[in-house]
Amino acid sequence: MKIIAILLSSLQLLSGTSFGSDAQKVSNTAILKTTLAGLNLDNPDDDARHNAAHGDLRLIGVTDYSCHPPGREGLELASFAETYGLRCLDGTSDVIESKEFGELDKQARDYSVQYNRAIVEFIRQREGSNNSCMDSPVNP
Repeated sequence: MKIIAILLSSLQLLSGTSFGSDAQKVSNTAILKTTLAGLNLDNPDDDARHNAAHGDLRLIGVTDYSCHPPGREGLELASFAETYGLRCLDGTSDVIESKEFGELDKQARDYSVQYNRAIVEFIRQREGSNNSCMDSPVNP
């Protein structure tokens, strides 16, 4: 009996799934709710200014296949993230498990886009560069 339990545990670890998938869905939603509760969703610029004033110039990322800064400025943001770092918002995912989760994930992505614009603008001002293609669309 002990061997069967060990085999099932090994299978679970190797497959990356759990036998209580409903619990996992609730957990992801709960994680994202907790993450978002610590953010100023109404004014990401305030969070960016506060963090920059304390020396934290990391961009914010969300998770799809991997963690990345969201937005149409892809390569430019990736370059900033490589230089200044990237902090991923826990609980974000490209697997939308429920309507509630989808709404929370959209809030996280919208927040990240605005936050990253503010951080990049702060960095540019600090470096004396007014060259801001972050405000213009990549594909007009």
